[in-house]
Amino acid sequence: MTWADGKDAALFALALYGAGLSTFNLLKAIQKDKRSVRVTCGSKIPVVGDQFGDVWAHIEATNLGQRSVTLNEMGLMLEGGARFASMAERRAFGIEDTKLPVTLTDGQTAALHFTYLEIGTALIKSGRVTKTRIIPFAEDSAGGVHRGEPWDVVAEELITVGRD
Repeated sequence: MTWADGKDAALFALALYGAGLSTFNLLKAIQKDKRSVRVTCGSKIPVVGDQFGDVWAHIEATNLGQRSVTLNEMGLMLEGGARFASMAERRAFGIEDTKLPVTLTDGQTAALHFTYLEIGTALIKSGRVTKTRIIPFAEDSAGGVHRGEPWDVVAEELITVGRD
């Protein structure tokens, strides 16, 4: 192996390293400018004094990116894409929905709530009485739909828990 061969190999390795680093930086820059929303779903039970309120599904959408995101819609959807519409007025202590549309900057969160009774009743009215998968979602102003972890529910169980 001559000096020229070693020099060529070192330059080739350096060029590969530079190309890899440039590609990594490009991907990070694209990701930084991309809309990034995390959607989660949990439960809330308001308590006033020694009284427990209804059980609520608590959906949150959090902007994880540096770019502002405007959310036009939030809620729950079935696997086929059908969405739940909520008609209930939020009068429970500690239960507040974010007015939509809303613009979220880095780290800001929007929230929406459904009672378990409301979800169970909607599922039964649509003919879904067995185990059903529902997915929390948020739709941004560009039409992007951000989904959370699926939630397997049985309508009768939601109604039972919602009435306790």
